[in-house]
Amino acid sequence: MEEKKYKKISDIPHSKYVEIEENKDTVKIVIKKPTENMQTDMANFEALAIMYKCINPSINVIIEYTKYEKWDARFGDLSLESSIYSRFLYRLIKFKEAFPNWVKISNNNIVEINFFEQLLNEAFINKKLSNNVPESKAGFNPNKGEEHQIENKLARTEKGNKYLKKLYHTLYPNSELLFAYNQLPNGLFNVGYNEKVSESKRVFTTGMYDIWGIDTLGNLCIFELKKNKENSHLGVISELFFYAVYANEILCNKDLIHIKNNDNCRGYEKLYDYVQSEKIKGINAIFLLGQDIYHVIKEWQKELKMLLDTNKFGINFDFLIYDINEVEKIDCHEIAN
Repeated sequence: MEEKKYKKISDIPHSKYVEIEENKDTVKIVIKKPTENMQTDMANFEALAIMYKCINPSINVIIEYTKYEKWDARFGDLSLESSIYSRFLYRLIKFKEAFPNWVKISNNNIVEINFFEQLLNEAFINKKLSNNVPESKAGFNPNKGEEHQIENKLARTEKGNKYLKKLYHTLYPNSELLFAYNQLPNGLFNVGYNEKVSESKRVFTTGMYDIWGIDTLGNLCIFELKKNKENSHLGVISELFFYAVYANEILCNKDLIHIKNNDNCRGYEKLYDYVQSEKIKGINAIFLLGQDIYHVIKEWQKELKMLLDTNKFGINFDFLIYDINEVEKIDCHEIAN
């Protein structure tokens, strides 16, 4: 077996906007720009914490961040930075909840985190939170990047769907992927049953599930797609972890999905039916990666899965490697409208 190149915490690259303080039993990760997107090296604290824990299983991790002074602790009418910051706080709450035995929040931030968690809990209790309802079909632009094309080919063509289902079956031989859709939004809004989702009600910024589906065992399947090592950062770990945790939030609080979308835009009507009928039994969160994947993830793939699977939500994580040559055989003109 080839010896790992990355043996120490200090071997893992990180942004200059992230400070790492390593002691004997603890690593502190200080995020200086929490208003940056979670997939960037500036804000991917989940990825860094998980990698560090893989390298040194005995450590505890403390997450600290620089407070965004313009955030005014409310929902609605948020700037983009405030909206991303609110999602950052949510991510941190859920990360600590997922791994309570080794993840801690800095004393410098705990008051703000507790306050935001209280706001969320009150809104959940009062049934005043809602997920995005997609208002248009997933778009396809043949001139956009390769990952955009791959995602659309796998989710929106007959050949691509067949290939994705074949891949899924190799990973889970006792199950079959029933269907797949792409670009399902996952933003959070402070609205109830009779209110309309709008920017004035936004809780945090909207992301997109690259591909999602349901399998024959009743698992909600979340795929985060990357092409190759050109996407050379660990942000994919933070992305998939958040998307899976937020999907779990929907299953635990089905009032988040309470508006039926009758045209099944991006598969939303099917998600509504499965959630409301409580037919979903679990979550499979899958890194859908090209063959030439980022070397850090490739080296630590086994340990990453083992650690991620210890989360308190019961979410199952896996890696699935697709063959770019097979995907390139699929004609973009086959993409369904």
